Amino acid sequence: YNMFGKGFSIIAPVICAIVLLVFGIVNISNKNQDTTIVVDTLSDENTKTKETNKKAIAFACETTSSCPDFVSQATCASAEEPVLGGVDFVQYFTDFKLPDGTYNESNIGLLGSNEYQSVYNGYKFNFLTQTNKEIFDQSPISYIPQWGGFCSWGIAAETCPNFPWAKDCLGPSGNWGHWTIQQGRLFFFLFNTAKGKFMEDPDTYIAQGDERWSGWYGDEKYSYFSTRCYVSSVTSAESIK
Repeated sequence: YNMFGKGFSIIAPVICAIVLLVFGIVNISNKNQDTTIVVDTLSDENTKTKETNKKAIAFACETTSSCPDFVSQATCASAEEPVLGGVDFVQYFTDFKLPDGTYNESNIGLLGSNEYQSVYNGYKFNFLTQTNKEIFDQSPISYIPQWGGFCSWGIAAETCPNFPWAKDCLGPSGNWGHWTIQQGRLFFFLFNTAKGKFMEDPDTYIAQGDERWSGWYGDEKYSYFSTRCYVSSVTSAESIK
C-alpha cells in the first residue's frame, strides 16, 4: 500500500541516489582532509629530518679527521717558527700606506729578522727594524694577521660539507702578496680570486669570519697562528692551483 501515491514511487529512487551521492562526497572530503593532515605531518617531519641532517653533516665536517695532513693544526700552527714564516706585519701598515690613508695592496711583505723578534701568546713575530718591533710591542692586536694569517676567504666563506676547515684543520694558507686592510685589520688570502670574492662584501665576510673563529677558539682567538702554512710570493701561489 503506497500512502504517497504513484508520483512518490517514481521519484523515491532519485531521492535515494542523491542522498547516497551527498554522503559519498562528504566521506571522500573527510578522507582527503585526513590525507592532507598526514601529508603535512610527513612534510614537517621531512623538513625537520633535513635540518637535522644538515647540522649532523656540519658537525661531522668540523669534528672529524677529514683534514689534509699538510694543513692540520699541528702542522700549520707550530710555535717553533715565526708567524707566516717571519714576514713583517707592521710594514703592511706603515710602508704600504698611501698619503690618502688607503694602502697599496699590490705590495708584497718582506721577511723580517730574528734579530728583531717579539713573542706574543707564545708565537714569534719577526720585523725588519727595531722601530717596527717597538710599534708592534705597543699594541700587538693592532698588527697581528686576522684569523691566524690563514686565507680569510677560507675562514669566512668556505664551509662544510664542501671544505674541511675547522678548529683542528686550519687552512687554507695565507699569501704575503694577497692581502687587504679593512676596519684597521690585516687579512691574507691564498689567491687573488679569493680576495676578490671577499672584497665584494668585506664587512659581511669579516663578521662571518669573526663568528666562526671565535666559535672555534673563544677567548683564545689570538692564540693560534699559521707559521708553516703560508706562501711568500704571488708566483708560488699561482703555481699550486
